[in-house]
Amino acid sequence: MSKEIKLATAPVSWGVDHPYVNFKDISAELLDQVRAEGVAFLDAVDLGIFQPLGKGNVDFRSFGEALSGNGFSGPAVIEQDRKPGRCESATAAMMESLRYLSSRGSIGRRIGY
Repeated sequence: MSKEIKLATAPVSWGVDHPYVNFKDISAELLDQVRAEGVAFLDAVDLGIFQPLGKGNVDFRSFGEALSGNGFSGPAVIEQDRKPGRCESATAAMMESLRYLSSRGSIGRRIGY
């Protein structure tokens, strides 16, 4: 079973004071590996540490509920990190992320989608 990264406490500290939020998803297994091996950030990006939303280990349901519970209703920026010169898959990953958010129904709407 994969690890689940709980970020529900992150928005509690800043709530409505921020006009937008950034979304990223990450592979917890790959994160553990690159940390253990001392892999540089851009090399970890190139290995695919950041995943399209819903493909990694971030608990977006809890994150969205915490944002909503703290009065946040602004937009979100979906980040798809890529190594410079290696951006060919960014559009496909972004579309996959948008499909994931659309499939979340009320969670997506509660946080401004």
